[in-house]
Amino acid sequence: MSEITFIVWKDEFSVGSQTLDAQHTLILNMINKLYNDMQHNSHPKHLNKKIRELYLYIANHFSLEEIIMKENGFPGLQSHIETHRIYAQKTDDFMRQIQSTYGDISFDFFKFLKNWWTNHILHMDKQYAPYITSEFGSNFS
Repeated sequence: MSEITFIVWKDEFSVGSQTLDAQHTLILNMINKLYNDMQHNSHPKHLNKKIRELYLYIANHFSLEEIIMKENGFPGLQSHIETHRIYAQKTDDFMRQIQSTYGDISFDFFKFLKNWWTNHILHMDKQYAPYITSEFGSNFS
């Protein structure tokens, strides 16, 4: 079975933070793995488990990203936090839909993930890049 790269990491996605770039890369890889599992008709329980793992990892990523932005004085922090909350709500909606259809994942879910992540990194996350002078801020040194 061949693997499909649904979302390709590009250098232009880099926000200049090794930690955040590594997390963004891992998120895209997790989405690619989930997409391939779906394409290869993995069991719905397996898919649901992978979706939950992705959701939890992203929640942790958002928390760290928000801490780093706050510690580095990023002026767009509140707006950025709100986009994270909207993403979480939309993802919750998809997860409920998937559970109600017993693991049937629509392509709309993957389109949402791809569009949201590529746009979010390129347009929202790039805004904080010039402010990141410390990977973890004063609380994490």
